[in-house]
This record gives sequence, structure tokens and C-alpha cells, in this order.
Amino acid sequence: MSMKRNDKGAVLVWAVVITSVLIIIIGAVLTFSLSFYKRSINNNYARQAYFTSRSVVEAVSAEIKNGTDNGNDILDLLNNAGDVVNLEDISFSEDSGNIGVTVAYVELFDIDTIKITASTTIENQTKKVTASLEKGSGTTLPIGEDFPGLNLPEDVTVVNGTHSITNSTLTDIYARDTATVTINSDANYSGTIYTEDGAKINILQGAKSGGVIFAQSGTVFTFNKLHNKFDSTIYVKDGAVINVNGKNYTITKNGSTKRVNPSGMNSSFKALIYIYTGSETGNEGWGDTKFE
Repeated sequence: MSMKRNDKGAVLVWAVVITSVLIIIIGAVLTFSLSFYKRSINNNYARQAYFTSRSVVEAVSAEIKNGTDNGNDILDLLNNAGDVVNLEDISFSEDSGNIGVTVAYVELFDIDTIKITASTTIENQTKKVTASLEKGSGTTLPIGEDFPGLNLPEDVTVVNGTHSITNSTLTDIYARDTATVTINSDANYSGTIYTEDGAKINILQGAKSGGVIFAQSGTVFTFNKLHNKFDSTIYVKDGAVINVNGKNYTITKNGSTKRVNPSGMNSSFKALIYIYTGSETGNEGWGDTKFE
């Protein structure tokens, strides 16, 4: 009688082993994926918390440096070193992208230093940001000579040579006396330009701008034809002399308007000019925001 080998049991054992191994592998993959997902979510929450805290610190800093009503209200409560003002009811517009719960406070660290701290919690992630302001350390460069009380933004681009403003230019510009800044024909610039005595501003035909120019006496402007959407506000001091298309003009206050002497300045350009009326605030002011 011949004997036949029964392999069914072996097949069954192998099937069970393979299935078990697959379950272990799939379980490990799912566990890893879930862990990675949670880690990614937490990292995203941490980033959002950091940038929300930073935006609060920057906003409070700007209020203080610009002397707004809110900024002055904070300063009025900081009389002695160690005084703290807690900022309550911090909220954001729906489209700001800032979420979570934020608490913030301003401390008079010493007589010349203010510290601003904001802490934001999103889900289980908390990020704290602190920055300091020091009295009298603001970046003014020579611009303050013609425009008292005016401080430059911390991220202003300082130009010594040639610089072109294109449609992608977003930063504010400080033009030194040796600088030549060209506003290209494709530009639609909404930033601020600060110029020293001798700086040159070339406005190419087609250029558009809704920004601001603080032009110190001695600034040189050249252009062919202004686009009807070139409507920058140009501030000069009372008595400033600016050169427009090769001719010097003196700008003086005339009641509530201005007088331009001699006559003959391009009427469209003339309409953009205003006499600066700002002044020192009576104290040294607060300087650049330094993040810790």
C-alpha cells in the first residue's frame, strides 16, 4: 500500500505565520504613520504659536514706538522699574491666520528698557516670544534732520549705489546721498522711500506708486511723463530745495498750502508734494525692537 504525504497542515501553519507577520508589519506601519502625523501636527501648532506670539510683540512694539493712543496708555502705566502692564482681550481678525490663546505683558525692565512678552498656546504647544526696546536707540540716520520725530523701520533697505524698484519690490528704501533709485516702468510700489541730500530718484514712464517719499532738501527727481496712477505722497520740510528735471525749486509753507518757487514745476508732480509737519515727541523715543 502506498502512502501519501499530507501537506494541508503545513500549508495552514505557513498561512497563519504569513498572516501574523503581515499584521505585525501593517500595525508597525500604521503606528509609525500615526506617530509621524501627530508629530507633524504638533510641529505645525508650534510654528503657528511662535508666529502668533511674535506678531503680538511686533504689534505692541509698533504702538509704543509710533506713539499711538494705545502705546501711550501703556507707557503711562510704566513709571518704575519692575512695573508690568498685562494686556487683556487679545483678539485677531478672522483672516489673520492667528489662532490659539495668547497672553502678553509689557514690563519696564529699567528706566531705559522695556520688555514685551507674548505667549501663545495652540492645542498642547506653547511658544513664548520676548523683545526689548531701548530708549533713544532708534535708527534715524540723517533723515531726522529734515523730519524730526521720524524713525526708520528696522528692515529698511539702505542703498548707497544704484537700485531698481520693480513690481516685486516690497521693502522700504533709504537712499544715501550717493544713491540712484530707479522706479521701473513695471513697478507698482507701495513702500516708503527716504532720501538724503543728493540722492537721485528716477521715475520711468509707466511706473505706478501709492507709497510715500520723505525727500530731504537736495533730493533730485527725474521723469518724462508720470503715470496717472503714480500718486505717491512726497513730504519735504518747509524751505526745502529739491531738483526736478534739472531745475531747483524751493518749497515753502503758504498758510494751509505750499508755495513753489520759481513757477514751472510739472503740475502733476507738484500736486504730490506736502510739507512735513511732524515734530519731536518731547522724549528720546523708543528704538529698534530686539528679539531675545
